[in-house]
Amino acid sequence: MLPAADQGQAQTYKHLQLLQATHGLRIELSAAAGFSGPHWLQSDILACPDPTHLVWTTGGTLVPDAEFQKFLDWSPSS
Repeated sequence: MLPAADQGQAQTYKHLQLLQATHGLRIELSAAAGFSGPHWLQSDILACPDPTHLVWTTGGTLVPDAEFQKFLDWSPSS
């Protein structure tokens, strides 16, 4: 199992990969971090009874193709 800090990073990659696979969208890695927001809004840390969550996904078109491919190929063991 990954350490807690690495679990957050792993989720960011998984969100980016899922968005690309399901919707064909190419976003920056940092933008994918926003998809974890509902987890935080429903946790004891920031308990919010009825949240609305928006993710501003900055485009990944300026990310070089080779670098974006590394994001897609990433796995916890790499």
